[in-house]
Amino acid sequence: MLRAALIVLVFLTSIFASMPVIGKSTFDKAFEFYNDKNYKVALQSFKASIAIGEDIGKSQFFIGQMYYYGNGIEKNYTKAREYYQKSAEANIDGAYYMLGNIYYSGIGVEVDYLKAKEWFLKAAKRNIAGAQYFLGVIHRYGKGVEKNNTEAHQWFSTAAVLGSNWGKYELARSYHYGWGVDKDIEKAIKWYSQSADDGFLQSQKELAKMYLNGWGVEMDVPKSVIYFKQAVAQGDSDSLLSLARVYFKGNRGVPQNVEEGLRLYNEAINKDHLGAANELAKIYLVGRNVTQDIPKGLALLNDAIDGGYINAIVDLAKIYHTGNTFYARDTKEILTPNPTKALELFKQAYQLSEKKLNYQAFISAYSIGELYDEGEGKGKGKDKNINQLIQWYERAVKSSQYAKKSNYTVNRIKGKAIQRLSELVCQRDSSSLLFNVLIKCADRDELRAAIKHAGATVIKENKNNWGDTYNSSNILQGTSQLYVGYEIKDSFAIAKYTFPANMDTQKVVEVKNFVANKYGKPTTSSGRINVGEVSYQWKLKDGISIEVSRGWPSTTTYLTFKNPKNYDAMKAEQKKQAEAKKAKEYEKQSNAF
Repeated sequence: MLRAALIVLVFLTSIFASMPVIGKSTFDKAFEFYNDKNYKVALQSFKASIAIGEDIGKSQFFIGQMYYYGNGIEKNYTKAREYYQKSAEANIDGAYYMLGNIYYSGIGVEVDYLKAKEWFLKAAKRNIAGAQYFLGVIHRYGKGVEKNNTEAHQWFSTAAVLGSNWGKYELARSYHYGWGVDKDIEKAIKWYSQSADDGFLQSQKELAKMYLNGWGVEMDVPKSVIYFKQAVAQGDSDSLLSLARVYFKGNRGVPQNVEEGLRLYNEAINKDHLGAANELAKIYLVGRNVTQDIPKGLALLNDAIDGGYINAIVDLAKIYHTGNTFYARDTKEILTPNPTKALELFKQAYQLSEKKLNYQAFISAYSIGELYDEGEGKGKGKDKNINQLIQWYERAVKSSQYAKKSNYTVNRIKGKAIQRLSELVCQRDSSSLLFNVLIKCADRDELRAAIKHAGATVIKENKNNWGDTYNSSNILQGTSQLYVGYEIKDSFAIAKYTFPANMDTQKVVEVKNFVANKYGKPTTSSGRINVGEVSYQWKLKDGISIEVSRGWPSTTTYLTFKNPKNYDAMKAEQKKQAEAKKAKEYEKQSNAF
């Protein structure tokens, strides 16, 4: 809506120029009063012109303008629209355009792109460049119609030919990015340059960035400086910041000038450019090309934060989170970590960026999850608010897809968030414990430590094997050993205790009763106690299965804990590797016959 209002002002000159030459009449006098900003007399004169039937449509148009912009009278968009409507019925070009703008921007009415298109079409047929530009926008972005870059390109072309700088700018972008036309950087430069030479800010900035970075053109930093300076002359503080960077660091063809760079940074800050304050803050914090000054850096960061600049909030939160090491590398000055303050700032940053789902939302959500993890210890979640942690890591993963930062940075942190989220979801949905570890979520390192802490002694531990074996007689009475198997990524698959029975057919019942005392009645059972194979099975709520079993004729009894999903994955991989090994052996032997 702001751009539309700006364009209305820009295009008014062309609207007025399309009107007939003014002669000396009541309307002419009214128009003179209007131009002299004597709006009270102008309004009376326009109404007098209407009363005597002279230039009715044009008088109605200018009364509409007065109500629209509040010139000499209180703004009233409803009355403005009524006068534009009457003026349009008298075939006044400007009224067509203004009605199109009203419906496009929803000024005093509901947004209605189809009505806006109707009025813009009427104005476009009268060669009003602004209407042609908006028709291009409507088709490029699919406002009320299907997106059609080809038609958008055609409208921007006609607007550009009529002298519209907005049209030239968008036509340049069509050629620049190949929207609705073959990509053609040479033509893009031509149209950018034409509008830039007319003082059109957006084109000046676009050309400056293209020459600075070599985007589609040969890099020419001195030329980019020329365009940045043109934009700065129009009061653009973003270009001021870009110039500050060029001089502060030095760039191809532009010698480093730290003093000029600092002057430009401070000039941008004086124009309330919060990004410049944030950037200069980090320069002082690190001591890059200047004497390190941590208090000054922190003061600049807080100035940016007071202005609601999200990057500064995140940067200061990081300092409080990690402490001193990065920012105070030269002076070794200590900045004490403050997790409480870091958490407060990250939450503030997330709240401000949540709807945008950008990098700031991503890094803030992940850091909040980390802080809650750290604040409550490094355990596996038994003493933590699991749902709260899951919520923040889920938010981090969701916003990561919109985070416009280097793939390495985003993907690395996203990977950590996904891994932690997977662990937490598993912990939330798990209940089965072995050695006080949630075995559905356990990995080899965690279980190894827990088993040995419980008092078992190692018979064989080797990460190259599918499992480890322990003497378990010290941890579970009546057992001789414990085997623990893992799938290929070292997640728990199976744990099997061995109970020597020495031909005791009742051993399986004894172990079954022992397990039932903790887990209740078996879910299923099969076999006869006195002869043959026997099995008792429990299926726990979290999917872990327990089995007490005995073969035959051996009466040795086994107590097995199994994660079915991981166990099946382990067996499938074992089979795959065995088949590959056999195939390799066959291939080796085939040369012998």
